[in-house]
Amino acid sequence: MNFVITTTRQYRKAFSKFAHSGRFKDLEKVKACLVFLENDIPLPPRYRSHRLLGEYADIFECHIAFDVLLMYKIDREIGLVTLVNLGSHPELFD
Repeated sequence: MNFVITTTRQYRKAFSKFAHSGRFKDLEKVKACLVFLENDIPLPPRYRSHRLLGEYADIFECHIAFDVLLMYKIDREIGLVTLVNLGSHPELFD
């Protein structure tokens, strides 16, 4: 099953900032991760994907690179992956 990928306004803003930061290798890693998510392929262990707790209980997080995190939601019933945010730990959780 292929998923449709959507984004939140927060993700689009973070992605734009990230894309203009000059971290092009990490940008390619984001794109590679999205291929897994879109095609419903389990993320390899290197991404350290896990469900968050507390106020983020319905959100997953994976590690794209050292301190580059992607937050996303999966709705399997309707085949939708929503990209929630992108950034470092301090950018996402402080």
